[in-house]
Amino acid sequence: IQKEILSSTEILGKISCSKDQNDKFKNETILMFNCYNKLYEAWPLFLEEMDNENIDNYSDYNENISENLNSLYNTIIEIEEEAMKIRAEFETEHVSFVKEAGLIMSTEDHPLNEEFEKYE
Repeated sequence: IQKEILSSTEILGKISCSKDQNDKFKNETILMFNCYNKLYEAWPLFLEEMDNENIDNYSDYNENISENLNSLYNTIIEIEEEAMKIRAEFETEHVSFVKEAGLIMSTEDHPLNEEFEKYE
């Protein structure tokens, strides 16, 4: 997954679209991919530390966990919170990009819907 993320961000960095004013949509997409990459870096470290401490369920061992494991857990929570914010900004930029580019987001908005209804 990380290889795909890195490849995608590299490709996105090279793409330019005249309909994406100031590359806002592209940049939000890259930010989102980078955030996902951080998550995919943190989770294996967290799971490895759980294995090192012979913990099967993090919530069952809250009182006896190491400082390192707790720190890794908190890092994941912070990254997930950051990802939610970036995802919201990405969705806003996506809607703006679609409107500015004159694209259609769903079949509900399709200009031929009235024509199609005649044949139902």
